[in-house]
Amino acid sequence: MINSMLQRHKEQLEKKLGEKVIVRKDLKVIDSEMAEADIMVGFGASLGAMEPEQVELFPRLKWIHADNVGVEGLPFDQLSKKQIIVTNTRGIQAPQICEQIFGMMIMFSRGLHVNYRNQLDSIWDNSYVLERLYGKTLCIAGTGYLGKELAKRVKAFGMKVVGIRKRSEVPEYFDRVMTLQNKLEALKEADYMALLLPLTPQTYHFIGEKEFFAMKRSAVLLNYSRGDIIDNEAMMSALKNNRIRGAGLDVFHKEPLPKDDPLWRMPNVIISPHNAGSVESGHDIRKLHVFMELYSAYKNGDAMRTRVDLIERY
Repeated sequence: MINSMLQRHKEQLEKKLGEKVIVRKDLKVIDSEMAEADIMVGFGASLGAMEPEQVELFPRLKWIHADNVGVEGLPFDQLSKKQIIVTNTRGIQAPQICEQIFGMMIMFSRGLHVNYRNQLDSIWDNSYVLERLYGKTLCIAGTGYLGKELAKRVKAFGMKVVGIRKRSEVPEYFDRVMTLQNKLEALKEADYMALLLPLTPQTYHFIGEKEFFAMKRSAVLLNYSRGDIIDNEAMMSALKNNRIRGAGLDVFHKEPLPKDDPLWRMPNVIISPHNAGSVESGHDIRKLHVFMELYSAYKNGDAMRTRVDLIERY
């Protein structure tokens, strides 16, 4: 295990699985004991530090499990050549991420962020134009498990849901979808634009200058994917020049966000420190349950529910 939340359950895992579990802080030094690993479990950022040539140092490795969602840093070409299985923990963070996205939308629709700033200075100002979410259109880029869960919830608020995905089939809870090639058409409709895509070479800078110009000036961008899904310079320009109404951001091109970054001081930006998936308690137990489910499937030769496509990289 490499810097994994699951290492807290080392003794329990050894007893339940009948496997030897070793724990390491990182992959900087690969000792002989590590090199004998059949399964590697770790946090995505730690696993992402694996260099392509290091894959050869694990001759017995058959399966890598990320105890988070993002796996974009892994050396997929080498893993694919050796047919190493990769899984992640997608799905367990969906409820809290959906709630935080709702929080962002409500803050913008009801001007709560403006009210709070005014309260700090004892200012009574009701000039912010308020709206309701009912009847508004949420565009969701990324219609996987998280996207479907978000769509299900916003339908209860009477919102319209348009998806952007590779395939043209319309998932449950979506009113319709646009393919990646037609994303500008979807962006033109969006009152709120939620980015839930995995970061891959194909989704890098998925939103750039032409996408911002396609969006309504009243639109709000919500990024819960990865910072590099957005062209940062294009976003800064769009926010500074009111090309869009605002942005609710949980992820950034640099993390932690530098103290001198202009985003901190933009009145039309709400920032959270990449913690949308966090909860107070029980998260590591849920991660443990996911791993145990996958381990059982792995041992039995069954389909692994969160298996990552080594070509698509998600």
